[in-house]
Amino acid sequence: MDWTPFIGPVVTALIAAGGTYAAVSAKLARLEQCITDLRRDVEKHNSIIERTYKLESDTATAFHRIDEIRDDLHEIKVGGTR
Repeated sequence: MDWTPFIGPVVTALIAAGGTYAAVSAKLARLEQCITDLRRDVEKHNSIIERTYKLESDTATAFHRIDEIRDDLHEIKVGGTR
């Protein structure tokens, strides 16, 4: 059996497979980098959300305390005691 007619297509198939592997590997590396960047951005976002929640809680507490002080001051001005 003469293998000569098969050598060209086999070599072409190997080169195509190697090129495809290289392209897929490069694309996978870019996707992994994108996922890493997105993960970092999500962590930053979650950190901002947590800090915002804490600030809102602290602000609500401060406003509640200001209302209490305002009520106490009003009672003092009117002559009442607490």
